[in-house]
Amino acid sequence: MYKEAGTLDYMAPEVLYCPTKKTPDEFKHDPNSPHYHTSADAWAVGVFAYELIVGASPFKV
Repeated sequence: MYKEAGTLDYMAPEVLYCPTKKTPDEFKHDPNSPHYHTSADAWAVGVFAYELIVGASPFKV
């Protein structure tokens, strides 16, 4: 089964709301399914920048 990949600390909230896929192309062209774009990458960069500046994760996981 195809699942989300990545570290939970850096994963944007909208990524967690997307349905689990069996293939990478599943739900790709369905306008009614939840999806995310490059904003999820910006979230991860922001979390990483915070960790570099503060020295700790912004979330308690």
